[in-house]
Amino acid sequence: MPEMMLPHQMKLLRSTKTKTLWLAGRASGKSRGGSRLVGKKIAERKSGIVSAQTFRALRTVMFREIEDFLKAYNIPYDYNKSLMIITIHYQEQDVFIHGTSAESFDETRGLTSMQYLVMDEAALHAAEAYRVLLGCLRGAGSPQVYMLTTPRGASNWTSRFIHDPDCEVITSGTHSNVFLEPDFLRLIESEYDGDFYRQEVLGEIVDTITQALLSPTDIRRCRAMEKPSRGLWRGVLGVDLGASLGRDPSCAVHREGSQFVSMQQWHIADQMHLADVIARYFMDSGASMMCVDNTGIGKGCTDRLIQLLPNKVVPINFGSKSIDERFCLERDRIWMTMAERCKAGVYIPRGDEWDALCEQMTTLEYKLLGNRLKLEPKALYASRLGGSPNEGDAAALSCAIPDQPIVESSLYVTQSYLPPSGSYSWMG
Repeated sequence: MPEMMLPHQMKLLRSTKTKTLWLAGRASGKSRGGSRLVGKKIAERKSGIVSAQTFRALRTVMFREIEDFLKAYNIPYDYNKSLMIITIHYQEQDVFIHGTSAESFDETRGLTSMQYLVMDEAALHAAEAYRVLLGCLRGAGSPQVYMLTTPRGASNWTSRFIHDPDCEVITSGTHSNVFLEPDFLRLIESEYDGDFYRQEVLGEIVDTITQALLSPTDIRRCRAMEKPSRGLWRGVLGVDLGASLGRDPSCAVHREGSQFVSMQQWHIADQMHLADVIARYFMDSGASMMCVDNTGIGKGCTDRLIQLLPNKVVPINFGSKSIDERFCLERDRIWMTMAERCKAGVYIPRGDEWDALCEQMTTLEYKLLGNRLKLEPKALYASRLGGSPNEGDAAALSCAIPDQPIVESSLYVTQSYLPPSGSYSWMG
């Protein structure tokens, strides 16, 4: 069946170079182009590797696009979701698509017969991931590598391929995708400006803006940590109330010192009922304090929690001016506090339910406005993420106030919770 393809997507499919680098603005069609490239490789009876920044991103974006392609063309396949392997059976041979991520690329070291590699958001991978995955391309024929990414500055490992004669470089901006809705383009225009606009929308390499809060390497280190002993620090429960209660889930994350302990979500529309459920979860968790996002329509729920748990609830307005002059908003300060904790070493459980949090930590970006830090606008981030970062907001809220050792008997100070000066190493 015929399918409309954008010019830069067609360039990707037609590239014959050993390496292809597609530098693209947001929503310029990378995932669709990448999935159609994989479809072309399937038709050529070639097996390969597809990698994304996280397994969740791989499942919900690239592998979903590949599945849509296979279904549209009535190609029978098997999909092992636990191993992230798609198998297409032909009479003469089986063709495999092995999925991996920036967090777990080491698991591919045993693969030796792959013929191509597609890296979605390649710049969010470590250079080590590229080298390890490259070693798997020992199948028949000439191996090919395709790196699809939004630029991350000249210092990022992907940028060195721009001057590589064996690499075809494709560039496209958000506006190159003629299928985007006008409302989305207006959102882009209103939220991005300056150098951030040049990188995220025009797809240019800009070195005057910063990167994601955390790298995949940071997250891999956190998830590989040994689980610390509990009972040394008083627990803090971070609670993000859904933007549309009942439809958008409310989420709670329990943290004790250098470890995230548990996570829970609820789809409850009634604010009083939701408050009762959250209060019960708080008491069962053994946490000592609760930080609640007190913005939007959930203020009634927050007020009820304050009644149910006197002196235990800290209401926080993400949109208010930061109590630390190094940040624009409280949201910026609180997320950065969590990022600094993770860089120092915070245990993140290995269960699948924590994958969304890890993805949000490694894809949310920030820039500097003068000498103050500002996160990517939440509305735009949620738009490209495909939903509100509930897990990330809840985990960040669990880091909103200073830790308190169990041995101390003093109460938390809920009116002033400014972090120690100089705790943000990259701010100078």
